[in-house]
Amino acid sequence: MKNQATKKDIGRIIKRGTHDQLIEAKGRYYQLYTGNAISA
Repeated sequence: MKNQATKKDIGRIIKRGTHDQLIEAKGRYYQLYTGNAISA
């Protein structure tokens, strides 16, 4: 079984999947992992 990762936003889970799935989706998890997060 692969490890599962989750991305939370203000305590709510907004994305769930393996690390590879979340990186492939190129969403907020990808931005945080690659250092490309944009501050609001």
